[in-house]
Amino acid sequence: MSYFKKIILIIGFTMISFYLCSCTPKDISDTVKISSPNNYEMPLMGDWIVSKKYNKNFESGSSVTAETETEIGKLISISKNSIVLFDKECYNPEFKIKTVDSKSYLVGKFETSPETLGISQAEFQIVTVTQKDNFFASFIILDKDNILTYINGFFYHLVPKHSGDKNTNQVSDKESNIKSGTQSTKVQGKLINSEKVLDSSEIQRQLSSGILLGLKSYENKGNNIKIPIYRTLWINLGSYSEKPTIDVIPRLVVPRKSGFWFVDVENKLKISHFESSISVYPINKNIKQKSQESGIINGVQAYTGVDILFIGNDYISLELNGSKFNSNAYNFNTNFLRLYALDTINSKNSSPIIISNLLGEDAIKALNQGAAAYLTSVNFNERQKLEQNPSNYSFGIIRRDGKWVLRGRLNELNTLSEKSSKYNNPGDFDIPIILTKDIVAYDSLYPSWSVIKEMVPEAIDAYSSPNRHYVIVITRTSLIVYNVTDGRLGSSPLLTFNLNSKENIIMSQWSTGSYVRTWDEQMKKLIKQ
Repeated sequence: MSYFKKIILIIGFTMISFYLCSCTPKDISDTVKISSPNNYEMPLMGDWIVSKKYNKNFESGSSVTAETETEIGKLISISKNSIVLFDKECYNPEFKIKTVDSKSYLVGKFETSPETLGISQAEFQIVTVTQKDNFFASFIILDKDNILTYINGFFYHLVPKHSGDKNTNQVSDKESNIKSGTQSTKVQGKLINSEKVLDSSEIQRQLSSGILLGLKSYENKGNNIKIPIYRTLWINLGSYSEKPTIDVIPRLVVPRKSGFWFVDVENKLKISHFESSISVYPINKNIKQKSQESGIINGVQAYTGVDILFIGNDYISLELNGSKFNSNAYNFNTNFLRLYALDTINSKNSSPIIISNLLGEDAIKALNQGAAAYLTSVNFNERQKLEQNPSNYSFGIIRRDGKWVLRGRLNELNTLSEKSSKYNNPGDFDIPIILTKDIVAYDSLYPSWSVIKEMVPEAIDAYSSPNRHYVIVITRTSLIVYNVTDGRLGSSPLLTFNLNSKENIIMSQWSTGSYVRTWDEQMKKLIKQ
């Protein structure tokens, strides 16, 4: 190699080395590193004023009292470093944001509709705030000048401080009038009524509450056959001056407008399955007497395997098993969700309720909407196994996260051979529509489910008394009664009751005031029988 060629090669290697040294791994890493810009702010950030307060079941202002009006005009401060939300503070908050369907979110989580809250958009953003992985609050962003938050049964409509200044002055005047005794006629009337002098017995009556809980567990009969068994708990919560008591009735007792009724389920064990029959009748008459006296009950309705999922004043939700407990092991197994009227379930011509007859034509749209959302959430192979359109009577009522919800079902198509013994895997989905008061009489939580879970992490269900004085918390092993003070559970339980293995609630019926004593007397009579 000539001297000049060597010089050229040396120069070339030197240039390549210089280029490579200028591109170190550190430089490469910095070019792809992603970090949040220091000046980033969500629409949530800033100072906000409470402009309106909504009870989730009513229009704005319909449940305003002198006490609740004082919250209008309060300042809410939100920043990247801290949040001040009424009497709660959160430091170093963490934010998670997602876009959701407005109707599905509000109906499924709060049992209210967008129209009730004056929301017109089909979607909105939800910002969830946590502190060290513990839930603090969530906010609904409607637009840059309007957000909502939900605390202990109420929605608060917030507007930026600059646009709420005028409103704040008006509210301050209103608060001043209340304190000076010149409040509006509407509020004044409520205060005058609340100042009525009551004797101790009347106070006890008004503060009293009690609940009938229907429970279901399973008895193992071998050969993978589990028979549901039922019982009722009567919990007399009394008032603050009384200790709660609990009584056990070894059958289902349902309060109805005409009095108390029994719901009896008889299971007959066969070689490889069991058959069920249901009878519904007043507690003061047996089934044969009632059948002779009216046409409401003409006998008992028989099924091949049945689970009760829910019982209300007038309705019963069932899961019917098509062939799981049949002696023919080759039959394709199908579990159906159905809702029946209690008054007609014993009729020979009894038929399940169509969802539009229960909740109107909008319920059919909600059923199809829930089914479509579910189908898009599963992979193609699973989707092909299921019905593509739900039947108008393929729904039921179940309990989840402290409330009763409407549940739809897409059954798996029977495409298997007769020799197949594969079990059916139905697709269950939420139906985004609110259950009315005639279906579920009282089903509100106070404090909210998130607060209850924060204080009792093992909670799987909860029930709040209508007067908001008590909460009954359900875990996998126990039923625990707490009192409620200032939106928080008491530091120690008032009563603890052990549940059977995998026992869950299928009925919750509240009584208040003078009815508590009537129910208590009737349940004690049943225990003695």
